[in-house]
Amino acid sequence: MNEEKKFVGNLFLCRFAIFICMTSVAIWFVFIPWKVNLLFMSESQLGFVFMIFGLGSLFSIQITNRILLRRYSAESLIRFTLPLFPITFFFWTSSSSYGYLLFYALPLSLCFGIINSSVLSATLNYEKLTGRRFMPMHQASFSIGGLSGSVLGGILMNFIENPEISILFVSVSSFISIILLVVKRVVCLEPINEAIEASMPSRLSLILGTMAAINLGTVGIILDWSALWLTREFSVAAALGGSIIFAFNSGEIISRVSGEKLINRFGEKVVGTYFMLIGCAVLFCTLLLAKVELVVFGFFIFGLLTANYFPILLSLGTKLDPKNSQKVLGDINLIAFCGLVFGPVLVGFIADIFSITTIMYILTIVWAVLGLSCLPLFKR
Repeated sequence: MNEEKKFVGNLFLCRFAIFICMTSVAIWFVFIPWKVNLLFMSESQLGFVFMIFGLGSLFSIQITNRILLRRYSAESLIRFTLPLFPITFFFWTSSSSYGYLLFYALPLSLCFGIINSSVLSATLNYEKLTGRRFMPMHQASFSIGGLSGSVLGGILMNFIENPEISILFVSVSSFISIILLVVKRVVCLEPINEAIEASMPSRLSLILGTMAAINLGTVGIILDWSALWLTREFSVAAALGGSIIFAFNSGEIISRVSGEKLINRFGEKVVGTYFMLIGCAVLFCTLLLAKVELVVFGFFIFGLLTANYFPILLSLGTKLDPKNSQKVLGDINLIAFCGLVFGPVLVGFIADIFSITTIMYILTIVWAVLGLSCLPLFKR
C-alpha cells in the first residue's frame, strides 16, 4: 500500500499526459473539415499529413525506447516534453499553408512519441513495483481524452466563429495546466537499463503485433476520418462532426474502466472474440440503414464491445512468453503503432477512388476477422 501511495502523483502525471495529448488531437479531428476546406486539400494530401505525423512518432518511440529511457527516467522525459506539446500543437493546427502543416507535424509527432513511449514504460514499471494492474486505466486515458476533445471541439466550433481563436485557447489552457502539474512532486525512478533490446521481434510478437496494428489502424481511421465523413456524406453540421468520435470513445471508456471485471466474469475468449463479432454485426447493420443517429449509435456499441481487444492482445503476449514479457510488449506496441500510422494514410489514397462509406463497411469485416483470429491463440 505504501508503494502505491508513493506513485499516486506519478500515475496522475502519466494519465494526465495522455489525456492532454488525446484531447488536443481529438479537437484537431473535429477541426479537420475546416482545415481541409481552408487549405483546399484532397483526401490523399490529408493522408500524407497523417503519414508525416505517424513516421515522426514511430521514430521518436524508437529513440525513446533504445536510447532515452536508458539515460533518463520516464518521469523526467514526460515532465520535459509535455509542456512542449501544446506549443507545437498550436503551430501545427494554425498552419497557414499545406507546407507549414507538413513541417510542423514533425516536432508535434516527436513530442507525442516520446510522451506515449515514456508513459507506457512508466506504467509497466509501476505495475511491476506494486503488483497491481494499471494498464486498463492507461488505455482508458486515451478514450477519455478522445471523448473530451470531441465534445470540446464541437462546443468551440459552435460558439466561437474563428477556429484559430479556439486553437489558441486550447493551446494556452493546456500549457498553463501542464506547468501547474509538472512543478508538483513526482518520484523520478532510475532509468530502465534493461529496456527493450535491439533485436528482431519474435514470431509471437509479429503475430500479435500485426493483429494489434490492424486493430489500431482501423481505430485511427475512425478517429481521423469520421468527422469529414459525417460532414460530407451525411451533410452534418461542422459542430456535430465529432459525434462518432464522441460515441465511439464513450463506449470504449465504459468498457475499459470495467474491463478487468468483464474479463474476469466472461473470460478473454468471450470478450476478445464474441464481443468483437457482435459489435461488428451491429455496426454493419446501422451502416446499411444509413441514418445518422443509428450510425452514431452503432459506433457507440462498436466501441463498447471492442475496446478491450488491444489490452487482451497485450495480456496474451505476456502469458504466452512470460520470460520476455517486457520485450514482447514493447515489440507489440511498436508494430501496433505502425498500423495507427499507415491505416489512416492508406484511407487517404483509397478515398480518392472509393467512398469513405465503403471503407467503413470494410472496417467492420476486418474487425470480425481479427476477433476470429484470436481463437487459435486462446487454445494455446
